[in-house]
Amino acid sequence: MEKDISKYIKISDFADLCKTNRKTLIYYDKENIFKPKYKDSKGYRYYHISQYDSFSVLMQLREIGVSLGEIKEYLDNRSPEEFLNLLNKEREKTKLKIKNLNNIIKNVENKISTTEEGINSLTKKEPYIEFCKDEYFNTVDIGNYYFDGIIKGVTELVNKNERENIISGFPIGAIVWKEDILKGNYFNISKLIMKVSKNDNFNFLKKEKGLYAVINHSGPYEETKKSYKKLLRFILENGYEICSDSYEEGLLDYLSTRNEKEFLTKISVRIKEYE
Repeated sequence: MEKDISKYIKISDFADLCKTNRKTLIYYDKENIFKPKYKDSKGYRYYHISQYDSFSVLMQLREIGVSLGEIKEYLDNRSPEEFLNLLNKEREKTKLKIKNLNNIIKNVENKISTTEEGINSLTKKEPYIEFCKDEYFNTVDIGNYYFDGIIKGVTELVNKNERENIISGFPIGAIVWKEDILKGNYFNISKLIMKVSKNDNFNFLKKEKGLYAVINHSGPYEETKKSYKKLLRFILENGYEICSDSYEEGLLDYLSTRNEKEFLTKISVRIKEYE
């Protein structure tokens, strides 16, 4: 004898209610994951409104990465205690995913900030002076500029950030010692750097606040020599002298432009009035 189906919901209507589709409900039924409340003699599936909450939980579990196999295993051995264990386990997984997503957001925001600065700096063709606030950098020493040293240094800096769980998103830059700048050894990189947020738990390099002479080098890194010369001439002509190492920070690189001639590197050095 057929049941009175007036209190049941047709599969299409239940699919609409749950924001899914008939094929998914049919598949879950066949796999014994989520079955209809009633099936008539013709095989038509009917659901009850009380099943909505259960299906919603199932969909939430799928959304946070619980496999159908795990869900089926739980359903085959379900109990209030097992359900609580499942929810607690997935809560911790979800917290970790949220943390990772927040880290991605911070990285993206920092990349946006750097790219916006690069775009806004394209019109600044000549050296200029600006006041900079304190900034902090994670660093690795690499000695003088050798290709192998750069590659190893980049690897070490990236691994160091990962070990210390440091969120950056800023490009890798470099430091050239003051003495090498004055000698014209502009490619003698002493450190690789990556800007970070202030964190007292780590011994970051502090870029002191103060007046900085800046030039935005346009073009390949190998051509920064001409920009350094231009910057030094500007500093001297305006009655200043260098009192720090230089900081080289990429603003626009291969991620934002295909043309190496459009790369933009910000070179800054702290200055004081000539004594």
